[in-house]
Amino acid sequence: MLKFNFLGSAISNINKNIRSNIKYKLFLVYVLVITVPIAVLGIISYFMSSRIIEKDYIEYKKRIDGQIVKNIDENINNLLRQSMAVYANIDDLVCILKTKDKPDTAYITSYNRLKSYFQSLLQGNNSIYGVSIISLNGEVKLYIDRYVGNINLFNVSKEPWFEETLAHNGYPILLEPHEKKFVSKDNFERNLVISLSRAIIDLNSDEICGIIMIDQDISKFSGIVTNVEVDDDEKIVVYGKSGSIVYSNSKFTDEQYKEIFSLSQISHSQPTKTVFDGHAVILNSGESKEFGWKVVSMLPVSTLRKKSSFIGKINFTLLAILVVITFIISNLSSTLVTKPLKILANSFKKLKKGDFNTSVPVKGSDELAQISADFNDTVASIKSLIREKYEYSLLRKQAELELLQSQINPHFLFNTLNSIKAVSDAGNMKQCSIMIKSLSDMFRYSLNKGKYIIKFSEELDIVKRYIFLQQCRFGDKYNVTWDIDERVMDYGIVRLTLQPIVENAIYHGLENKRGVGDLQITARLAGSKYLIFIADNGAGIGETELEKINCILEKNPDESANVNPEKLGIYNVNARIKFHFGNEYGLKIYRLNGFTTVKIALPAKNFDYSENKSACI
Repeated sequence: MLKFNFLGSAISNINKNIRSNIKYKLFLVYVLVITVPIAVLGIISYFMSSRIIEKDYIEYKKRIDGQIVKNIDENINNLLRQSMAVYANIDDLVCILKTKDKPDTAYITSYNRLKSYFQSLLQGNNSIYGVSIISLNGEVKLYIDRYVGNINLFNVSKEPWFEETLAHNGYPILLEPHEKKFVSKDNFERNLVISLSRAIIDLNSDEICGIIMIDQDISKFSGIVTNVEVDDDEKIVVYGKSGSIVYSNSKFTDEQYKEIFSLSQISHSQPTKTVFDGHAVILNSGESKEFGWKVVSMLPVSTLRKKSSFIGKINFTLLAILVVITFIISNLSSTLVTKPLKILANSFKKLKKGDFNTSVPVKGSDELAQISADFNDTVASIKSLIREKYEYSLLRKQAELELLQSQINPHFLFNTLNSIKAVSDAGNMKQCSIMIKSLSDMFRYSLNKGKYIIKFSEELDIVKRYIFLQQCRFGDKYNVTWDIDERVMDYGIVRLTLQPIVENAIYHGLENKRGVGDLQITARLAGSKYLIFIADNGAGIGETELEKINCILEKNPDESANVNPEKLGIYNVNARIKFHFGNEYGLKIYRLNGFTTVKIALPAKNFDYSENKSACI
């Protein structure tokens, strides 16, 4: 069950990939378009090749069987020629065969000449085993073979072949495998031989004077059959004219030999598929028209299929190689087509996340290249429009802040000048000079338009001068605590960020507080950001109002800058920080241990502070 679940899950994942990924779709199309025709052609080629191989092999085996028959005929004809060659010594033959009394000198001379002739015949023809010369009364007048030993010869007049040979009146007869029963000698093992016998005609009287028999060892005859190429599991049986077994390369029972012979009668010398001993075989037979001997061969169909399977293995191997090549080519092709689309899709994702610096490489001049070029043009247009919008909004926010500064400055200036007058009347000219210098530096800083991102140390210096002037006015009404991490001094900050927040803390928090107040200014490094905390223990803000302000501060800068004109300063600072550095930076206000704290988050990085008119996109 687990196996089926796994298989179902794998199929589901494949379907999902095909539906959601164009690369898989193209890959599948390429594979199907190339592999299916190759597979079909491979299967057709296999079946056609198998049939051709089977047909050719059967024809080849038919020729082999024909060659065996031809070799047998040639072998028998050779024996026949040797039997005719003895007529060159016909006088000696007649002398020996017709001598009935005691051998005389003429008999011995003829006998010796014939014996020498037959010995040279045996030496010159390896296929002949022995030669016999037999008289009309069945007496073996001369016998010679390849073995040496004392020989005992018996009368053969009772042998069936003796009368048959004489009856043929000089025409040869072929004796199927038999033993030489009329020959006996020391340590003699009777081998099976095939023999050709024929009557000898006295050419002077045209009368039969005897018989010549030429023998061939059955092993020599077997060599003629096995001298052709035969498969290891191919069965070959040679039948004589009478149906007796002349040769077989396998052992069968008598019943099986009879069955093979019967099947060969049905085949009519044509290859036939049949069943023998429970196995499918291809049976073929060939028959000698001269002597009536029959050659039957049986080849298992499984052997033929093994030979055909070789082509199948080649086709399968080639198909497997082609499929692998197809997969590689399909993968490369689909990757080549989908890679630009994938790059384009990733660029769309980046664009969706707000990355307007993304672009797609344009290669070539096809449709994908045109789409990539159009995408780049579109991104450039969007980037240009957003830059114009943001810069316009930023300039507008800066103008609003500067307007706010110009609204506050008269009141601040009036109070500060009164404080300077009071110090001057008291005769403290040095304090008066310091206050005038601080006021001058503040107004010069406020009027420095065009430089928006500055070092934190510069912004901190202006805030210190502002607080100094306020302390000169209020005296000891509040204490200021500084806790600044030196590592953040060179990091960037939007101009006029701290002064509006500090001013808000003094006028709306500490000015109306009874007793002495506390103002804490802290700067800390926090990973990729640095944080500024401006806290006062003044009048504070209600929880509902605090929640409302934080909600507005988290909104889009355009939205937060256009609400509640009374709090334009804090919203303006928050909007400009977000415009310059991104929405993850800005302001947040909270109450903790009686202190109202404004947290300012800024990027912990250095900027090019020379005439940076805008740090937005």
